[in-house]
Amino acid sequence: MTVDFNRIRPAELVAGFGGLVLAVAMFLPWFEFSSGNLDAWSAFTVIDVLLALTALSGVGVFWVTLTRSGPAIPVAAGVWTTTIGLVSTLCVGLRLVDRPAGSFDTCVGVWLGLAGALLVLIGAWVGLNDERPSRRSPATPAR
Repeated sequence: MTVDFNRIRPAELVAGFGGLVLAVAMFLPWFEFSSGNLDAWSAFTVIDVLLALTALSGVGVFWVTLTRSGPAIPVAAGVWTTTIGLVSTLCVGLRLVDRPAGSFDTCVGVWLGLAGALLVLIGAWVGLNDERPSRRSPATPAR
């Protein structure tokens, strides 16, 4: 496995950063209750696993692009990450609109979680549409 930082494009950096933001946000308070605050692990039953997979996928797209010389595995990872990023962004957005029962306010974690999921989604989506082989290769004009 060879690591080549020239393979990384801005989109993979965004997806990887979004995955890290989402991973950290899952341990921060998301919803405020009269009895205290709940983080993502305590507030959700299934969505927390989806969010953890999204965080791993965002970092995974970065890592796979960094270590694989061929395009097949990074493209497959990008497709998977785009899909799971979209579902996670929608789930967090819906939980913002329809907060858990008994919750009277949102905390910083839910906003960082939404930002992280959006960054993973945007980074993976843009990475799929960017066909340059590396960040140093100029885009070839369409003929």
